[in-house]
Amino acid sequence: MIRFIKYQGCGNDFVFIDEASAALVEGDISDFARRVCHRRLGVGADGLIICRTKPLTMDIINSDGSIAPMCGNGVRCFARYCVDEGVVSSDTRAFDVHTLSGVVRARVSLEGGFTAEIAMGNPDWSARVAGVGDVYRKGSDEFLGREISVDISGGSCGEGAARDESAGEANTVGVDETARREVRVSSLFLGTYHTVVWLDENEWIRGGNEGILYESKDIDRVGRFLESHPAFTKRTNVDFARVTNRRTVEMITWERGAGLTAACGTGACAVTALGIREGRFDGEGEVRVLLPYGELFIRQDESGEVFMRGPAEPVFRGELYQG
Repeated sequence: MIRFIKYQGCGNDFVFIDEASAALVEGDISDFARRVCHRRLGVGADGLIICRTKPLTMDIINSDGSIAPMCGNGVRCFARYCVDEGVVSSDTRAFDVHTLSGVVRARVSLEGGFTAEIAMGNPDWSARVAGVGDVYRKGSDEFLGREISVDISGGSCGEGAARDESAGEANTVGVDETARREVRVSSLFLGTYHTVVWLDENEWIRGGNEGILYESKDIDRVGRFLESHPAFTKRTNVDFARVTNRRTVEMITWERGAGLTAACGTGACAVTALGIREGRFDGEGEVRVLLPYGELFIRQDESGEVFMRGPAEPVFRGELYQG
């Protein structure tokens, strides 16, 4: 049997095991992650996280078995796990966590309940869209993100068109002219690839009952479509954002490898960084990101580095059978 602990951060949930338990896994670790994360046949989670200690490393596997380079909510829960399980000494309040996207700095506070602030790094504004060019032209301040459009047809995921309007080019694949929809997107890299969809620029994408983003069939369909669109050669996370005021935004993420998730820390950081760059948010202080089951607070310092602050909570612990 393999012992585990489940944590959640604003509804984004993860099953944690240590490296000794990971060594006991029979067969492929990706298959194991799929079984464990299954909502009906397993524990149920957005991902499996393995804690390794030399150096302190977070390995995360998505619920579909794919490897994730980084996860903002995951690393915040990882920080809580390390404190709770004595992986770091009881008086340690700041420590480095190694990920596939590099080293991130975690700073924890136990006053008034656990919170963690994670230094997420600087956005890479040169995320590529295949056949289109740089969304942000490398080595230049020229911003092309809002000029990138992707046509959404009534077809299956992966069909449609990506076009750079500034160049007048189009790469059309199976577009249904009778059901054409166009969604304007902006992409960047912040530990992992993110594509932001501002709902005020895409008014045909509607929320669910009373505008609740989590219940929107449009968001589910468009997120699934964009994740694996041929314009994104490594697939992409898709963040749907609705600005409330200069310091507040609602969002929901279709996460690469996990589908629609209740929260995405790197997505919240990507939305905030892009919103500041576009003048949607004030550049000083924190931006409040409203999620279905909680909220995150994101700030960007003068150097451009993005910081995420929010909660992480243990849910339950147990033992996994492999038979």
